Amino acid sequence: MKRILVGFLTIVFIVCLQGPVMAAQPESYYSVVTGKGDPSVDVIAVQKAVDQGGSVELKGNFDFGKDGNVIISKDVNIFGETDAQGAPVTKIQGGFWTFQSKLPEQLPPPAPGPNISIAGIHFEGALWTPISLPYCGGANIVNNKITKVRPVEGTVFGKEGM
Repeated sequence: MKRILVGFLTIVFIVCLQGPVMAAQPESYYSVVTGKGDPSVDVIAVQKAVDQGGSVELKGNFDFGKDGNVIISKDVNIFGETDAQGAPVTKIQGGFWTFQSKLPEQLPPPAPGPNISIAGIHFEGALWTPISLPYCGGANIVNNKITKVRPVEGTVFGKEGM
């Protein structure tokens, strides 16, 4: 009986110690951002949601202007609305490397980059590329539509006129 009581108290003690540890773990956020069609508003709103990590649902039409972009530094699942057939309805117009995860200053990186998922978004008119993820721990890029990508003028990767 004494062994059972000691075992029970040990379990209770361990559970009590883990309570604060569990409480200190970050929450998984779920943000919804609705496009306003204004680069000065849309880019900031999406960046703020992505900075929280977790899941970010984009609704409507967003305008990222000619060079707006969102820097991804945390694990995030970004997804847009789709129609009954699964085609992307959410649209992001413009941007320059619209969604990107930058390489860290320290190379090789001390840790893997963020896990990134981008789905159900129609990217239209991005400069160079709408998605650039050179530093990520994993990427799931599915069911997106990319149209009217604008080329970059000048020397790129040692080639003239790209």
